[in-house]
Amino acid sequence: MILSALVMACSSNNQMAPVSERKIGKPQLSKPVKRPASDQVTVKTGDTLYSISFAYGEDFKAIADINDIPPPYTIYPGQQLRLKPIPMVGSKATSPRNLTKKPTAPGKPPPKKSSRASKTVHLIHWHWPTSGKILRGYSSKAPRKKGIGITGSKNQIIESAADGKVVYSGDGLIGYGNLIIVKHNETYLSAYAHNSKVYVSEGQKVQVGQKIALMGVNESDTPMLHFEIRKNGKPTNPLKYLPKR
Repeated sequence: MILSALVMACSSNNQMAPVSERKIGKPQLSKPVKRPASDQVTVKTGDTLYSISFAYGEDFKAIADINDIPPPYTIYPGQQLRLKPIPMVGSKATSPRNLTKKPTAPGKPPPKKSSRASKTVHLIHWHWPTSGKILRGYSSKAPRKKGIGITGSKNQIIESAADGKVVYSGDGLIGYGNLIIVKHNETYLSAYAHNSKVYVSEGQKVQVGQKIALMGVNESDTPMLHFEIRKNGKPTNPLKYLPKR
């Protein structure tokens, strides 16, 4: 009977033993091996596909296609993205013989290019993001930041230049300070740098003329908005799109 009581006691203690629970969150990718290829980048915390494409002057759609990333283009820290497609040496795709254009049939006019892309700019109602003089004009030869600098006073209101969706809001791009990137359609993005305060967050829809930030200062401590318009990932002169004033 004593032996039986001991066995029952042990069995009871085993059933009452505490159970530890682990919270399972989003799976983390293992630390990627660093590769020397210049056309690859590792995603850091706070990065979005748009901020990476913006930093390297590439079209976000092209990077998404190369890396098989479907909309809404979600990426994760530690993920390695290729900025350029892998060259297919010796393949039919890169063979010079296959790059020769097919001659047009005699008497048949060449096919007309779609005018959809050329009309895209007219579908956007552009608006000056803030008042003030242009302190620095656009230059395609600028080493890094290709846009215009609009001077003003600190904490001056910054507005969205057109309807769109905020696809980046952060300070992860060196030289831009607090940066907002707005996607207007599949072709055009606008960017607003050196903000002292931000009123919008990633994923938020904004309307033309909506207050999105307050003006901060640039590297020289001058109150200024650095403003860019990107077409298919490439910087373009904002004065080509903004209304004359």
